[in-house]
Amino acid sequence: MVNQTNMIKTEIIEYAIEDAIKPGDFIGYNEGWSFISGLEKVKEQIDGVANKKPLQAVDLIETFIAVCYEKAEEIDDSSGSFGMFVEELFCSWVNARQKGKCDPRETVTRLLFWMDDDDYGFTYQLEKSVSRVLSPQGLNEFAAAILIRFDADGKKDYHHRQLGEALKTIYAAGRDLKSYVFICEETELLPKDCEIIAGLLLSRRKPAKALEWVEKGLKIQKDGRLYRGSSYNLETMKRDILTKLGRTEEALEDAWQNFLKHPDEFSHKELMRHIPKQQRIEWHPRILEVINTAPLGSTITLLLKNLPGTIRM
Repeated sequence: MVNQTNMIKTEIIEYAIEDAIKPGDFIGYNEGWSFISGLEKVKEQIDGVANKKPLQAVDLIETFIAVCYEKAEEIDDSSGSFGMFVEELFCSWVNARQKGKCDPRETVTRLLFWMDDDDYGFTYQLEKSVSRVLSPQGLNEFAAAILIRFDADGKKDYHHRQLGEALKTIYAAGRDLKSYVFICEETELLPKDCEIIAGLLLSRRKPAKALEWVEKGLKIQKDGRLYRGSSYNLETMKRDILTKLGRTEEALEDAWQNFLKHPDEFSHKELMRHIPKQQRIEWHPRILEVINTAPLGSTITLLLKNLPGTIRM
């Protein structure tokens, strides 16, 4: 009786998938939002099944993924929302397999099969989302499988770089500092890599080493070229680490120099973070002097923040 009930529920969800996917109907751009909303409601049902019957959910998600591929040419996905939905399906599939105690190596093998045989780009950089849900063992299997391909690919071309970036993503998700540094040495060290490595070192309570990597990233970023993997957090990270190391005056001076070069709302906020509360009144005239040299839009915004009585004590 229980098995029959499960079969009935599976059939109901399969019908719901077919109804939501609207086979044969072209989904225009303006219909996209309501269409995706309908798909998400079915996905929620399947995710509910995964909590009690994960293997049943695995089968349902595989069916859902298959019909989404069939739908790919029947939808205007200019917004990318359909692609993002399919990406979420892959993550749900991984979660369901892990709940069902499936073999992590087999899970990775299946993922790579999908990634290799994808004419619509649904799995492009899938490692970024999947790595967030894979178990530690799954991450190890994923990294091992990608590393085999990376080592076998002797060409230092775009594909080789893609494999390297995939490994970085997986190692970062697994907080594997040693392997992350290794793959940077085998490919190209980018400012974003330095930020990630510094973050991993901070989590290991090694702020001095983290600062070395932050400064290395800033040096790469300042060489005048437009880099892939630029980091907008390195400068802020540097000041926070200096503060953590007790070098508060250096952090403040760095924030001040940044405000002098780029007097805007963001650099002002960063500067105020590093000015000791008891010193803010004496800093007020210096800040106003710089504000007067800022572009008009920034000047107005900053003056409103720095009118008499607006400096927080």
